[in-house]
Amino acid sequence: MGTANVRISPSLEFGAVKKEGMLRQTWKGLKKNKLAMVGLVLIILLIIMAVFADVIAPYGVDDQDLTQKFQPPSMEHIFGTDDFGRDVFSRVIYGSRYSLAIGACAAILSAAVGMIIGSVAGFYGGKADNILMRLIDIMLAIPSTLLGISIVAALGNGIRNVIIAVAIGAVPAYARIVRASILSVKEQEYIEAARSIGASDLRIIMRHILPNCLAPIIVQITMSVAKAILEASALSFIGLGVQPPSAEWGAMLSAARPYFRSYWWVMTFPGLAIMMIIFGLNLFGDGLRDALDPKLKS
Repeated sequence: MGTANVRISPSLEFGAVKKEGMLRQTWKGLKKNKLAMVGLVLIILLIIMAVFADVIAPYGVDDQDLTQKFQPPSMEHIFGTDDFGRDVFSRVIYGSRYSLAIGACAAILSAAVGMIIGSVAGFYGGKADNILMRLIDIMLAIPSTLLGISIVAALGNGIRNVIIAVAIGAVPAYARIVRASILSVKEQEYIEAARSIGASDLRIIMRHILPNCLAPIIVQITMSVAKAILEASALSFIGLGVQPPSAEWGAMLSAARPYFRSYWWVMTFPGLAIMMIIFGLNLFGDGLRDALDPKLKS
């Protein structure tokens, strides 16, 4: 009985090697950028805080002790306590779950919608491109924060509506990036070859065009997570986002406003948490952009 020979397609083998090489080169580029690695460490710490909040936090998120209210930072309460005697450190840790969930979900949702709009506009052109891009221009004319306020005011408070509002505001950036990328590659020879063998438009977009547009999309996702966290915190701060007593950083800032002059720690530490994660995401996004930019590779 003969032994069957399994032959691996050269194109698949080359694609796997190319993908592995790109990942390795990107990681090497990131490692050379010290600021990007600092940002990556901050992001990893946020993820660890969110996943293991029940283990890391010394107190429950809503544990109250009115005899311990407004205690300054100490060994017992690292970040002090608030007006209900709740441990601020524990609430900041639990608040990372809201920030991570809102940032990640809003970025994924906006990326998906923006990629669809940008793909249709860039690939088909003509009237479809004209109509879709004019709609995008209208959205760009409205400040994203004002658009988010309007959407949440219409839909109501809650984490789901905040995610929808923040995601809608980020769609135009993805649509324009994907459209520009598709316009630059859709006339390449390999696209014509795919058409000549009868590949459908959907297959050409999904298998041949979008994979070559991933670099700017990945960078934009990283940046939009930071923007989503900031906008969600702003909405919660003005009372239109996640509502108290939820330990969301923006809501914590809003609740601490009346006490800031007398009890600085109640407002300072949630604000520092927002600042650090935005700082980390921006550092990592800048480093990722440099690592994925072929013009900057030696």
